[in-house]
Amino acid sequence: MLLVRCGFLHSNFITIVLLSTFCKDSNSQFGPKIPNIPNIPGLTINAPRSVVVQRNLCVHIPCTFQIPSFYTLSRTAQGAWLKGDYLQQNVVARKDGLDDPQDKYPRFFLTGEVWKGDCSLRISDAKSEDDSLYTFRLEEKGVQIPFVDVSPKVTVTDLTDTPEISTVGTLVAGEWVTLTCTSPGRCSGEAPKITWDGTIVRKAMVHEYTINNGDGTRTYHSNLTFSPFIKDNLEKLHCKVTFADNLTSKSEIIELEVKVCSSMDSKVIAGIIGGNIIILLLAGLGVLLFIKRHMKNAGSRHHEGKPQGSESAYQDLQKPTSSIYHTVIRSQQ
Repeated sequence: MLLVRCGFLHSNFITIVLLSTFCKDSNSQFGPKIPNIPNIPGLTINAPRSVVVQRNLCVHIPCTFQIPSFYTLSRTAQGAWLKGDYLQQNVVARKDGLDDPQDKYPRFFLTGEVWKGDCSLRISDAKSEDDSLYTFRLEEKGVQIPFVDVSPKVTVTDLTDTPEISTVGTLVAGEWVTLTCTSPGRCSGEAPKITWDGTIVRKAMVHEYTINNGDGTRTYHSNLTFSPFIKDNLEKLHCKVTFADNLTSKSEIIELEVKVCSSMDSKVIAGIIGGNIIILLLAGLGVLLFIKRHMKNAGSRHHEGKPQGSESAYQDLQKPTSSIYHTVIRSQQ
């Protein structure tokens, strides 16, 4: 086995392997007893030294590595993550360039492409026993190279994250509504069980579903669809998530607000008022035109119905008056 800490600058990869044997023979034990042996130039790893994950949730450990520039990895290069002391060969995740399914390691996934220098690790459904150091090991053509310079420490804490219920505003009696409960975490392990508690649940439809994310993880959801009554106002509701180990996490309790009718938007109200004003104006204009037309027709009918001799009678009346007027004038003269 080759130690990252033993070896010097060499001309090829095989020389490194041979010198690693010398390092092993000259040190009866690995680790602390060989700290003064220099690192192999060009052999590096970049990964966080510690990560924290809550029990039953998931954690992603980003990781990249580099090897000396004079050597190129093949597409069949393999990678493995070891738990605890790497000398114990406790492999928890393995992957080669052919993307083997890793059925042997259901909760640990080496997600990166090893031959591209990606050694990223994801741990799903974290358990208390996952609390440990982890070391990446490169395997190529029978050669094993553990990267001991950085061994991420995974710390598993108690579950504190809770499910979340989608935002709910004022509900309208008789109108259907759907609320969504989302389980905490983005994982890829066994789906938890999501349930709802509340009197409204008895008349609701429940649908659980899973969303596959682009990074290979999943999020778990449950929809609650119901039509509230006015009597459901101030009813309480919450959801809870139960994981495979029977650990349960509950959401906050929400209080339903149900009204008989919804309040209208101000723009809608303004539109209705404006429309009514236009209708009233048009109606008023129509009434005025009707009255004017009616009066015009009435005048025409009155003129047509006048006696034909009325004008002659008026003239006849004027004649005597005119004669009297002229008689008075002559007498005055």
